[in-house]
Amino acid sequence: MSSSAKNKIQRLLVEYLLKEGVLELSLPSGMVLEVGVTQENRYGDQEITPDYCWVVASQRNRSVSIDRYNLGLRYHGDREMVCEQSLIGEDGTNINILDVL
Repeated sequence: MSSSAKNKIQRLLVEYLLKEGVLELSLPSGMVLEVGVTQENRYGDQEITPDYCWVVASQRNRSVSIDRYNLGLRYHGDREMVCEQSLIGEDGTNINILDVL
């Protein structure tokens, strides 16, 4: 694929996200890719946020999600979940947290 075709697809994707907020793509092998630029506002409503993005990829009963704050992995339905996040401690050190639910 030429770089101009890639640039056009990227431009169309970003324009769509900034207008609609969320895009769901059905891919081969039962994979579903969701991309969004929405966040919950202080009133609990979803709103389009141009400087924020999240992605969820799902297949059968497994999914992985990522945004600027967290990384999540779900498998075996909703029975088990692994979440990873990074924080900066009071002393400035990076702290990696892994939660298994």
